[in-house]
Amino acid sequence: MMKIRQAQLDAMRLSLIAEFECEAAAHLRSRFPEKTAEIGAALGEYVSEWVRFAERQDIRMKSDVLRLLEYSIYYWPHFNESEEALDWLWAILRHPVLDGTDKLDRIDRELSPGARDA
Repeated sequence: MMKIRQAQLDAMRLSLIAEFECEAAAHLRSRFPEKTAEIGAALGEYVSEWVRFAERQDIRMKSDVLRLLEYSIYYWPHFNESEEALDWLWAILRHPVLDGTDKLDRIDRELSPGARDA
C-alpha cells in the first residue's frame, strides 16, 4: 500500500493554493481590468493575502473565496482588518455558526442596493 507523508500532503496543498491564486488573479484581471491595473504587479500578493484572510474566516470553497476576492477588489481594495466602518462585515465574517457560503450570501444581501439604508 502506498503511503503519503504529511510533507507530501502539505506540498500538494500549497501547489493547489498557488494554482487557485493564479487563476483568481487572471479572473480578477479580466473582470476588473481598471481596478487590477491600479494594484499592478502587487496583484499576486493581494490575492494571496485575501486567500489567507478567507481561510482565517473559515471561507474555504473556491467559489466563495472567489466571491470574496471580487468584493474585495470592487468594494474594499484598501481593506484594513481594524476598519470600524465595516463593523457589519466583521459581524458576518466572525459569525460562529455560519459556513463560508452563508457568510458570502449574507454579504451579498448587505451589498444589494438599499440594504444598508433600511
